Amino acid sequence: MSGSITDLVDRVTDSNGGRPVVSTLAAPGKTIGASSINLTDATNWSTTSAIHFSIYKTNAQGYKDVTTQTDWKGVLAGTTISNLTLTGGTDQAYNAGDIVEITPTARYAKDLFDAFEQDHDVQGHHKTVTDANGNEWIEQGSVVNAVNQVKLSNAAVGNAPSAGANGDDTDIDYEIYGKGKGSPRFRGFYDGWVKANETFTYSSWDATYKTGVITVADGTNKYSVGNRIKLTQATGGTKYFIVTAVGVSSITVYGGTDYTLNNQAITSPFFSREKAPQGFPLDPAKWSVRVTSSSSNTSGSPTSGTFVNVSALDLAIPIGVWNVSYQVTMLMSRTSGSGNASVESCLSTATTSASDNDLRQYTQVVAATSGTQVAQIVEHARRKALSIAAGTTYHFNWVAQDTGMATTGLYVAATNNVAIVEAVCAYL
Repeated sequence: MSGSITDLVDRVTDSNGGRPVVSTLAAPGKTIGASSINLTDATNWSTTSAIHFSIYKTNAQGYKDVTTQTDWKGVLAGTTISNLTLTGGTDQAYNAGDIVEITPTARYAKDLFDAFEQDHDVQGHHKTVTDANGNEWIEQGSVVNAVNQVKLSNAAVGNAPSAGANGDDTDIDYEIYGKGKGSPRFRGFYDGWVKANETFTYSSWDATYKTGVITVADGTNKYSVGNRIKLTQATGGTKYFIVTAVGVSSITVYGGTDYTLNNQAITSPFFSREKAPQGFPLDPAKWSVRVTSSSSNTSGSPTSGTFVNVSALDLAIPIGVWNVSYQVTMLMSRTSGSGNASVESCLSTATTSASDNDLRQYTQVVAATSGTQVAQIVEHARRKALSIAAGTTYHFNWVAQDTGMATTGLYVAATNNVAIVEAVCAYL
């Protein structure tokens, strides 16, 4: 790298141990207005930045005459100094053999101060940082009695440099903002995941409800229901979960159809508040619990008002918010006597009653005349969002609501006509 006359921070020498020699002018010396001079020796003089030096005439004894001093700045290459710029005294002619010496001239000090002042005030405090073109690069804000600050860190091979909050407070946010209507923008690949920056520890796993509990440092102030979790375990590798409950020092996670929380060490924990961070599966079928039945469940002489539970359609719903639904085909009939035929279906937390009016359906067939035989097949379907405080089993029940009825109940005519009970995680 060669020097430039515009350099402000100028070196005296490029040597780690040698001093720049006191040199002399080579023939033909220097004329007034000259733009370059030649030295007899430039040992240990810097060629990587501009240099500051002084020229003196010699007296009869061969010593420098300080009354003839002029100060200069220039760029050295070999033994030739070009871009001669007068920085002190009055330009004059010098003879070959006159003294040329590296000196801390007044301009040398001024250049250093000008360079320092670009990024510092006169007390030495940082101010706006400029780039190589002198344009503002980083502007420093000022806060009285500040105790928190930004920390920039570099990194070794294979790791990422970082910028983050640091300081005296225990918990410190890191704010990134635009100006006016501008917004922060990320360049490059952003996968949507945030490092948890804490230890996740296995606490429990409920295989019935496919939910696990993870011990964390501060649950309620950091995580929310619906957050996505990514972690790694020896068994199963990378796994994904949805947070369905948050405690002071724990989070409850649902693993869906594909992921199990094992009683093993948890590494590389991440969380996300986004819907679709990189790699997270969004197929609703993976985040659902579902049961089906291809068998009918009827009674030839049902007892009016007595609920019949179809255990094949009982559904274990985990903690959290779920979109719960059922879709079935019901049969009701009367072959003798007078009256109507009716049937009711429901999803209930009990097997002998209906616990939620929003998840029950009633159908009745009215006989046209007394003694008329009646029969009808109808579809029953109900849907509701349920907030489940703890894992709960919902039972599918049916009940005849008229006396003297014949074959009545859940009816499946063929294998392609199945009864379905399902709960889809509402946090997708």
